Amino acid sequence: MVKQLPIKEKALELSRSNLMTVRLMLIIWGFSLIVLVASFFHEHLKQMQKILSKLILISLLINASYIQAKASFSIATMNSPDHILIKRIVKKAYQKLDVEVRFVELPGKRALMESSSGRLDGELSRVLQVGVDYPSLKRVPTSMFWFDATAFSKNIDSRIDSWDSLKGFRIGIMRGMVFSENGVKGFPNVTIVDKPRYLFNLLKEGRVDLVIFSSLNGIYMLKKMKFDQKEIRSTALERINAYHYVHKKHEALVSKLDRVFQDMIKSGEIEAMRQSFVHEISD
Repeated sequence: MVKQLPIKEKALELSRSNLMTVRLMLIIWGFSLIVLVASFFHEHLKQMQKILSKLILISLLINASYIQAKASFSIATMNSPDHILIKRIVKKAYQKLDVEVRFVELPGKRALMESSSGRLDGELSRVLQVGVDYPSLKRVPTSMFWFDATAFSKNIDSRIDSWDSLKGFRIGIMRGMVFSENGVKGFPNVTIVDKPRYLFNLLKEGRVDLVIFSSLNGIYMLKKMKFDQKEIRSTALERINAYHYVHKKHEALVSKLDRVFQDMIKSGEIEAMRQSFVHEISD
């Protein structure tokens, strides 16, 4: 015989059953909603990631372009007085191209090592031969500066009028100055030093008969080291054009700089800067 539950108990059991069903339905609906929302965000998240990636890329490109435009261009320079003038000329030229420059002073040989390797971006001023000896350095064709290779001597009565006429003398030159190294190549009695002060000390102390330097450099050093101008003889041996060089990775700048130098020469800007400097070191 089957036992019949009272009506109240049946109702209570049905109520519990309905509650469980409702709870189960709510769980299923809730899970479905989570899946739906997750799917929605997943779909849009991909789009947002794509948009964000593009924005980041654009930002990086803009930033890189800005940095490239404003980053300083490192140029090797030597410790020689005429480089004071040449730095003014070269800095002005780069300003016209909206490029900021930074000058790094190094001994001559070291400067060539750094610039030709690409660790520095260029050479301030070098003679024509440098482009042959260091093919990684690209020459700006227009010479923006010239100088006279000059022999400064004391108490020499012999005629000095060419490189060959120097062979019998004790000669002082600066390391890394290619024009003087080439001019006295093979000569028997040459002393090489690293700084202008050391070079003219050799002459002052009578340890050499003459020193080779550019005309402007020599005028500056004679005055700075208080030489008696009456006892100094200076003889121009050769007029030499100087050129600006950039490392090959910046070869695109060569034609732009060339046009700027040409314009500065035609306008008289470079000559005015030169004359102003000559007055500075002569006063």
